Amino acid sequence: MTISHQINPFGKPILSSLSTLTQIGWKFPYIANLISVVITLVIVAILALLFISIGIATQISGMFVSLMAQASKDAREADAIEKSGYVVSIGIYFLLFLPFWLIQLPFQLIGWFWSMANPTTTVNKPSFD
Repeated sequence: MTISHQINPFGKPILSSLSTLTQIGWKFPYIANLISVVITLVIVAILALLFISIGIATQISGMFVSLMAQASKDAREADAIEKSGYVVSIGIYFLLFLPFWLIQLPFQLIGWFWSMANPTTTVNKPSFD
């Protein structure tokens, strides 16, 4: 597995679907080929949406959450003047975190509704200690 597939788990399926597009043999009547192209493009669009929302946004927002947790931990141990700097940095991290969280919000709501409907399903939440 190459590094690009470790960073982007949707990269291999996206490239596979795009290579399928180039292998389509266009023969008259084109209706069957057109249906195949439309279905493949829908699959690529879904994978791209998942990569953007779940792949990139989750990694970036997780980084900002850990930065906020670390700054909060450091602020508890600092004196009064340093605490103000940590509070400002937490505010900046939150403002940077917010757009990525909004991208994830629909998927988090789906997961929350799913966990309410299926109370036996457990989810391991990350610890930032």
